[in-house]
Amino acid sequence: MHRRSVVFRFVILLCLCTGFSPPQCIAESENETMRKIFAAWETRQKIGSRVHYELRCQRITPKGFLNEAIGKPAAEYGPLPPEDVVCDQIQRLWLDFAGNRSRFERDGEGLHEGEVTQKFVVSLCDGRHLQTLTPRNRNRSPELPADTPIVELYNRAPERRFRLMFFSKECRPVFWTHGVFWTNKAEIAPLPRLQQPVDRPYFRFDREITIGARNLIVLRTANQHPTVPAFSEYWIDPEMDAAVVRYVRMVNEAIESETDIEYQETPHGWLPARWTESNEGGSGIIDVVEVVACKIEPDFANVVFHVDPAPGTIYWNETNDETLVAAEPGEPDMPYEYAQLLTEEHQRQMFWWWVVGIALLSAIGILGWRKFKTEN
Repeated sequence: MHRRSVVFRFVILLCLCTGFSPPQCIAESENETMRKIFAAWETRQKIGSRVHYELRCQRITPKGFLNEAIGKPAAEYGPLPPEDVVCDQIQRLWLDFAGNRSRFERDGEGLHEGEVTQKFVVSLCDGRHLQTLTPRNRNRSPELPADTPIVELYNRAPERRFRLMFFSKECRPVFWTHGVFWTNKAEIAPLPRLQQPVDRPYFRFDREITIGARNLIVLRTANQHPTVPAFSEYWIDPEMDAAVVRYVRMVNEAIESETDIEYQETPHGWLPARWTESNEGGSGIIDVVEVVACKIEPDFANVVFHVDPAPGTIYWNETNDETLVAAEPGEPDMPYEYAQLLTEEHQRQMFWWWVVGIALLSAIGILGWRKFKTEN
């Protein structure tokens, strides 16, 4: 018997006696774990070809959190917002995975430079076109008088979809539930496909964690930023159809955001019930989300996935960057000048800014001319 063979058998016997697994066995075990998770995610993609979710969202913005974000130092403007602000919002999703159609509504309060505003924004995809609808009568803020005309419909350019956050961060667990994960190659967007195959090479086994009686698997993504270390961790519960129970986003070795998700068992498997996302180690914005309604295979016959502008509606076409006002049937739509979107007060302010600017340029020119004449 060769000496090498004897040594190999001795190593195997030692592993069996001590419970130690050689690296090859560990790698095979991890690969098997990954295969089971990916298979479970692919099964989740078949939970329903059409789904509808309604989410009750509460966003808590801490006192002074916005100063740096909007470039207004607290020393000059005071803390923005001046106190902790809680905004309530309802978000609704209609996802037609088979038809590649979607409708996403955000209805409720928002925060603009420290002021609470009323928002109603609808993102639409009919399988070919992307639209954003912002009805004038449903969007109000202190800086926008009631009679101010605004662009109410945006026809988005599909080739520029990656500049647009079509869905909100708050609804990401809904997509994970249905086996949809964004990657460096494809973010969660309606086009080209709302539900794409799981990008297996994007994930790798990182570690196992035991929390109470639960044994969790942590998957780590590839680097998500071109210049700094940035990656995400998905904490998976194998006993709950490989559900994502925790999500951690890391940037420069610091936690950027954390999402903890609670599930409920249903006839369709484990579906999300509520989740909480905290940012910047708990010192940033906190989102608390509760699932109000969840329907699998609902009737979408009356769901609108594309709108045509009603007569008088101001709309924008991103492809050729033109703003138009919709005409009566049979009449051509007319170009709409940006100046027409300004209120008289805004126009007066812009006029005086022009006057001040011209006066300053004139004064600089006169001083320069005098200095030139003096030196010559």
